Order: sequence, then structure tokens, then C-alpha cells
Amino acid sequence: MRKTLLLCAILILLVAGFTQCAKELPENEENPNAGDEYPSSVTDIDGNVYETVKIGEQLWMRENLKTTTLNDGQLINEYAFTGDWAEEEVNALPYYQWADLTDLSGLYVEERPSDFYGAMYNETAITSSRLAPEGWRIATYEDFIELEGFLSDQGHLDEEARALKTSFGWNKLVKNGRDAVGFHALPNGFISSEFEPTPSQFIATWATTDVDAAGNRMYVSLFDRDTMLFVYNPQIFGGGVRCIKE
Repeated sequence: MRKTLLLCAILILLVAGFTQCAKELPENEENPNAGDEYPSSVTDIDGNVYETVKIGEQLWMRENLKTTTLNDGQLINEYAFTGDWAEEEVNALPYYQWADLTDLSGLYVEERPSDFYGAMYNETAITSSRLAPEGWRIATYEDFIELEGFLSDQGHLDEEARALKTSFGWNKLVKNGRDAVGFHALPNGFISSEFEPTPSQFIATWATTDVDAAGNRMYVSLFDRDTMLFVYNPQIFGGGVRCIKE
């Protein structure tokens, strides 16, 4: 819990300083997998197409999951900020929210689609075992540790987060990354204990499949530090999801 409060406090400080940021224009980053033999894309049940990227021995989606349907056809409820996120979670109903698209830093000149950062899912959706497309799964803590180790071995020791972050779209207080391996990590934020999305452009957060003895879920975050942060957050939180090939 102390780490969770620390993460929230850091985000508040970052948001408070957004007025210092100058405008930047996003850049286009090409898929480094183009022309390779393994699948360069995967399609979910909603018809969303995701580019993939092979990093070491792992094949990742190159963007966050944004399906609004479980892979068996069950619809995921869109949360309407009525206070039901936690209550309905107990009743085993999956929910999603779209990330906050407020352009606090003035980084974009054009309007972005609602699914720009992917969807943010509640605990029930994450634990359904039906969220990822067939043949794919939600990444585990061990998957991210393997990714971190690969980056370290490839010359990004103590700068693994910068290697994963996109080279555009991040507030200047936290700085853009290098996207050194094509992971294309955008700052999607997370769903707070108030059931609302935190401002994006400051932090990237993904839920893993790992839960501790108290029922807290492991999240992976990138923000104003060069390394990856692994933190257990209460189940009331929500976050984005990165999928990895089975």
C-alpha cells in the first residue's frame, strides 16, 4: 500500500507541473517486424488488429488491448462513472473504461480516438481468462522480468523503461523514451481507487496475472524513472493490458 500511495503521489506531482511543458508533435514509428517470418499482427474478437513485435524470445502485442468483448463473445460493460466499478466487481461483471485523453501537455494537434491508449479493465475482466485473443494471454510478472532482463543484456541496463517508452506523447516532466525495441509503450495512466482514469501522458501501467496473498494485483509501470516499477495495487484499481503469445 505504501508503494501504491507513493505511485499516486508521484503522479499528482507530475500533473501539477504540466503547465511547464511546450508543445510537441507526435512522430510515426514503424513496426520493426515488417517482413519477418512470425505473425506481424493479431486480430481480436472485435476485429481490432494489433501489430506484434518480437523481443528476444517473446512475441508481444505492440499496443494495449482494446477489446470490449471477451473472446467467447460476452460483452464487457463500459463503466459510466456511477460508483458501480467496485460494487459490480463483487458481482463478477467485467468492466472497461477508456483512458483519459485530456491533452494536458499540448502534445497533439489532432483529436485522438477513444481507444488511442487501449482499454482499462477492472479486476473481473482481468481474471476472466477470456480477455486475450485465442493463442495469446495477459502478460505475467515473469514475462516482464524476462523482458527487463533482455533489455539489460542488450545495453539498456538501468534504462529499461526508457527503452520501452515511445519517443513521443510523454509529458516533458517525465520525458519521452527511445522505443529501442519497438514495444511502443504509450502513457495510458491507470484507474484510481476513485474509479476514474488518471491523466495520461505521465505514466504507463499494465496489469499482470500475478496476485499476492492479500489479493493485490501486480502492476508494471513506467513514468519519470529510467527503470521499470513493479507494484502490488488493490483489486479496486484498473489498468491497461499487454498481451503476449502463448
